[in-house]
Amino acid sequence: MEVFIKIAPQEFSRLRERITSDSPAHEAIDRATPIDHAIEGVLFEGYNITCDENQARTILEVAQECSEIIPDIEQAIKLARPV
Repeated sequence: MEVFIKIAPQEFSRLRERITSDSPAHEAIDRATPIDHAIEGVLFEGYNITCDENQARTILEVAQECSEIIPDIEQAIKLARPV
């Protein structure tokens, strides 16, 4: 499964600080791409983290310390697409 997690810059920074280099999610965090676009007049700035389900679950575990992003990650896992 391919998971697309979209989070705000501050949340991304907090995740990046907490995910260690030996974590399975580290590669996904390193490959995250910046997002800067508007949809129907609403500007969204943040990051798109493309990862597999295992990496997403690791990110979710780490996010327990950043509780405001948990719903975004859970929603991304629900919307995951087969690769």
